[in-house]
Amino acid sequence: MRSELVYSAGLKIANRFLLATVAIKAVRKLHISTTRTEDTANVVFVDVAAGRYTDVCMPEILPQAAIEESLAALLDRWEDQNVEALGLQPSRLAPSEQVPPASERL
Repeated sequence: MRSELVYSAGLKIANRFLLATVAIKAVRKLHISTTRTEDTANVVFVDVAAGRYTDVCMPEILPQAAIEESLAALLDRWEDQNVEALGLQPSRLAPSEQVPPASERL
């Protein structure tokens, strides 16, 4: 049964998401249109369980930009564009009472 094949392949590649990625890429490369896709998948799981295709590793995780900084910059730009586009006054407050931009308020 396929569940046994998946279990035995999972012993070689512990990360199930990585196992699924490896399996589907191998199935796409090895599949012949005259055979059933299920049979090709079974062959791939047998191959993974036998130790083939197991020299894979997780990709390096790159740090993401902070959402708050990106959002603050977007809000500042939106405020600038709308004030100009709608012909509004930037602020009715005196210069000393100006509200700081969104990026400085966070």
